[in-house]
Amino acid sequence: MDGVEVVEEGRVRVVGALDESVLHLVTKAIADGDVVLDLTGVSAADESAVNMLARLPAGQCGFVGCPCWLALRVERRLIELANHGW
Repeated sequence: MDGVEVVEEGRVRVVGALDESVLHLVTKAIADGDVVLDLTGVSAADESAVNMLARLPAGQCGFVGCPCWLALRVERRLIELANHGW
């Protein structure tokens, strides 16, 4: 099943494609409090998802099991944001 699943209090698992169709669910989970995103099951991510992950407050949200390809895309986006004065 693709989508977002609350595994336990404060931990949310994302499975399948991380795109606009699931971003609002991730945003809602984060708005409910500090959360750890389990990204082990992510198979794809669009640019809006990469932008959202790069802009998440580190103290409020953490990643677990982030695939290397996704971590590299988020890191590149963070560098771009830093270079443009975000």
